[in-house]
Amino acid sequence: MNDDDPYSRIRSLRTFLIVSSLMLTYGAVRYFQDRLPSVREEINEYLIVFVYISIPLVVWAIAVFLVLPPLLGKSWFRRWLLGSRYIEGYWFEWNHEQNGGRLSVILIQPNSSKEYFAISGSRYDDRGVKEKEFSCFPYRFSWPDLKYVYTTRQTSESSGDVEGNGEFTFEAVDDAPQEFGGSYAHGRVAGSAVVSGRKLTPKEVIEYRRLDLRGSLIKEAIAEFGMRREHQFEVHS
Repeated sequence: MNDDDPYSRIRSLRTFLIVSSLMLTYGAVRYFQDRLPSVREEINEYLIVFVYISIPLVVWAIAVFLVLPPLLGKSWFRRWLLGSRYIEGYWFEWNHEQNGGRLSVILIQPNSSKEYFAISGSRYDDRGVKEKEFSCFPYRFSWPDLKYVYTTRQTSESSGDVEGNGEFTFEAVDDAPQEFGGSYAHGRVAGSAVVSGRKLTPKEVIEYRRLDLRGSLIKEAIAEFGMRREHQFEVHS
């Protein structure tokens, strides 16, 4: 297991179950190898050995294909397994700009195999109107840094897609991280930006999922990050 990659714990769990089943099967074979009767034509004895060998394989199959998938589908189990390195959920991302900033909401969720994750998001203007959508494709997670490449799909037909790469640096102490910093480069060599963000509270997640409340939530978040920026400017000045 790669301790720097939190999601390697999930991949290692499957590997552990496979190796354990093979070791149990090997042990069963060795245990009964010298206990077979001298008259090997007695089929009943072979059936007994076959049953004992099959037991660990059946246990492994049940664990991997019946028990583990539903567990990995539960967020509480992944949260318990990943501990302070659990980053799934909705996040605000503030793109720092010279004259203010831009707000995005990103969603980090597990991929179909539940062994890694996928990142998608939407960027909003200062009125809470969606400007563009984007998808991020992580290629390296060395805690606390997550490196990714991304593709942005413009909502305007007159604008083309944009590709780039970036990095999130999550901040955690004893509990799962609630904030991150980072940066990204866009349009290959067109430019770069510094970002920061925080995780949405359960109440904010409910509001974001409701179309009638989403706009006001976005405006409140923009005001929050704007005040943060002003405070940081006052501190440094």
